Amino acid sequence: MVYWVDTETHYIKTALLSLKEFKGAYGGEEQVEVFLQVIREAGLQDKLGFFTLDNYGLNDLILRHIVEEIENFNPVLCRVRCFGYNLNHVAQAFLFGSIAKQEEGQKDKDKAIKRAT
Repeated sequence: MVYWVDTETHYIKTALLSLKEFKGAYGGEEQVEVFLQVIREAGLQDKLGFFTLDNYGLNDLILRHIVEEIENFNPVLCRVRCFGYNLNHVAQAFLFGSIAKQEEGQKDKDKAIKRAT
């Protein structure tokens, strides 16, 4: 998914560039190969902006691989943490306790969901 501002209308535009299917096991390198192929086909390799990603470790690996292929790309400056993802973790910690109590918290979470439905 790409987002940009139309320079004439000043409206935010969006487009789905590709929806590739991965078959079998895949890691960061495979995802980067597909990503780079798609942005090169679209001519966007010199126009990369920000990436909104959750805290999954593979996302860091993917950005490090992009650095190797795209000149002047700074993965630290270009990564935006997904607010919704982080808010969800804060809410779960508040409602169900710390990670140390994850199993117990999961049971409480399941009970709370059952009560709500």
